[in-house]
Amino acid sequence: RKLGEKLNIVGGAAASTPEAKTSGENVITRTTKDGIQIELLKDSKFDSVTTGNTTLNKNGLTIKEGPSITKDGINAGGNKITNVADGINAKDAVNKSQLDNLAAKQNATDDAAVKYDDVKTKDKVTLKGKDGTVLDNVKAGNISATSKEAVNGSQIHKISNSIKNSIGGNTVVNPDGSLTTNNIGGTGKNNINDAISEVKNTATKAKSTVSEGNNLVVKETINKDGSTNYEVSTKKDLTLDSVTTGDSVLNNNGLTIKNGPSITKDGINAGSKKITNVAEGVIAQNSKDAVNGGQVHKISNSIKNSIGGNTIVNPDGSITTQNIGGTGKNTVHDAIKSVDDKVTNGVNDLANKGLNFGANDQKATNGKAVHRKLGDTINIVGGADAKTAEDKTSGENIITRTTEDGVKIEMLKDVKFDSVNVGGHVLNQQGLIIKGGPSITVNGIDAGGKKITNVADGVNAKDAVNKGQLDKQINDVKDQIGKDVGKLSDQAVQYDKDKNGNVNKNSVTLGGGDKGTSLKNVAEGKVEKGSKDAVNGGQLWNVQKQVDKNSTDINNIQNNIDNISKGKSGLVQQQTQNGEITVGKDTGGTSVNMAGKDGNRVVQGVKNGEIKEGSNQAVNGGQIHKISESIKNSIGGNTTIDPKDGSITTNNIGGTGKNNINDAIGTLNQSNQDLGNKINNLGDQLQQVFYDTNKRIDDVEKKANAGIAAAMALENAPFVAGKYTYAVGAAYHGGENAVGVTLRKTSDNGRWSITGGVAAASQGEPSVRVGISGVIN
Repeated sequence: RKLGEKLNIVGGAAASTPEAKTSGENVITRTTKDGIQIELLKDSKFDSVTTGNTTLNKNGLTIKEGPSITKDGINAGGNKITNVADGINAKDAVNKSQLDNLAAKQNATDDAAVKYDDVKTKDKVTLKGKDGTVLDNVKAGNISATSKEAVNGSQIHKISNSIKNSIGGNTVVNPDGSLTTNNIGGTGKNNINDAISEVKNTATKAKSTVSEGNNLVVKETINKDGSTNYEVSTKKDLTLDSVTTGDSVLNNNGLTIKNGPSITKDGINAGSKKITNVAEGVIAQNSKDAVNGGQVHKISNSIKNSIGGNTIVNPDGSITTQNIGGTGKNTVHDAIKSVDDKVTNGVNDLANKGLNFGANDQKATNGKAVHRKLGDTINIVGGADAKTAEDKTSGENIITRTTEDGVKIEMLKDVKFDSVNVGGHVLNQQGLIIKGGPSITVNGIDAGGKKITNVADGVNAKDAVNKGQLDKQINDVKDQIGKDVGKLSDQAVQYDKDKNGNVNKNSVTLGGGDKGTSLKNVAEGKVEKGSKDAVNGGQLWNVQKQVDKNSTDINNIQNNIDNISKGKSGLVQQQTQNGEITVGKDTGGTSVNMAGKDGNRVVQGVKNGEIKEGSNQAVNGGQIHKISESIKNSIGGNTTIDPKDGSITTNNIGGTGKNNINDAIGTLNQSNQDLGNKINNLGDQLQQVFYDTNKRIDDVEKKANAGIAAAMALENAPFVAGKYTYAVGAAYHGGENAVGVTLRKTSDNGRWSITGGVAAASQGEPSVRVGISGVIN
């Protein structure tokens, strides 16, 4: 430029960019021996940095249609967070492997539990013993016309013994409960073709189910039998307070790398590192874009072109001139002087006076300005390699402004780069990639095998959860399982274990202590040869009734008594310590009710129980059928066993035309006084049996009516969130009365409650009930 002409120093930003959008705080000029060098702060500060679809500003890092890390937290943008290390502390993120391990632990209890065959109907339980499963310590069940309770071997033995006494003579009770008769009444006959009927019991097989869930978000449901299901799942959105990967910390302030760069809501700090691969910033008035070495070189090159001749741009951006205008002079001053030696002294003085160039460092250090005579070269250089291709540089982030002191070079506050590389950590349009660490890209968040720490508690469905929440959830599940499921030894029936601690599905011991445990609501099992079904008191009552009537068929007696709830004792479970299967060992109640919404249930797979005095083991249909078969064989003739209910039918006993023993005996030759006396003795014995049986029936009916009254007296206490509520009731049924009290505790959020109640009736023992209810959705 000639003296008086204007030399523009421009950036790539639009000249119309307002000053509020630009700042010179990241640009510094230094005077060197060669001129003025333009530099950028290594720890530059911008309002925002945009690389393609990735924007880093005071709020944090955002990738368009992808993840974001802002002061409000981390949003995965619907993508997976992969390669997450196992969480340890309460605020650490957890990974799927940890959740799978939790699920595996919950599955561990499944094989030990006795389950329903069908979870929905709950009408059948098949015990898994290869040759059947012994139910030990079974409390004596109620024996009445409507009873559905399981009975034990001692009850069978007692009935067999009573039948033996009724038959009299040489009749014996075998160890398996069957009867053997010989020379009945001294007649020389070995069967009571003229005597009694057969009995058959059926039982219901029950199965209790423990449902497992998938973990973290827990949904609790209550089965109709009172057991509890827990479903565990993870939330899709993670919300974290901080993520630390090695020396890199990502929190609500942004990203900070120890002894390195940081990207926070206050800006980008390069940490004394170079910013490489910087796209060309806008070099224009008001431009705040960052400029790269290529742009500075381009400026130097433009100065070189302005000087012309043999002027060259040095690798450091400085300019060297040689033989300007063919004058042999290497400076503008000397060249001009050689052209016109006649310039006046004033012109020479002006030329000699030249220009002084100052920079930021001169002001800061009171240093000397760079002096150049008119025609001398002043170099304005950057730090980038002069060979950098122009398509690798941009002046769009740089703007120059003229001030009273000269030209001010500024950068846009909201700079845009194709890529920012800080110590190997790259921020581009794909997102942020930390070398050897995590990445946040449009494809999601990859934790790089590092922990995600200081994670805030997740609240919404898409929030991330931390290990503290997981631990709390596990503890809550453990506590709940401890109350309703986990205490397998206290509340659930389980298979026994062998000496090695393995589940033995050939044996089940109920935990009712010396008194045994009642199995109630047992459906009628098959009474036939080879049957392994459990039988109930109602079926045994058929035997008593057949003995009582002795001449009529035994009709299947339907269950006319409502299921009397004496407390739901929880799940059927097995203790891991000794393999014992228990039903509500630590809760109240003296019976097990197997009924479901569709009626009574069959208990299958019951191993042969002991049939002897004092036995409280459950017996199966096969054992009852064997007893009935022995009775049938003892009766002989046309005696048949009904395979449906096990009843015995006699017809034309001994060819007498009579269908019961009493009438058949009555047709015998009365002239045989000895035989007549024996028949009378047998009749007296049967009459006494019938009297005792009728008396027991009356007692059973009273207790049944009292049980119904007790169930009716247990009113439901109201639901009030966070409160204890109660209900008191009284009831009357069938001449018996009862009073009951119910207590309920409802959770603060109203989503679950625990109830317990006790009722006392005019007959029998007090009834106790417990229950848990909750909201699924």
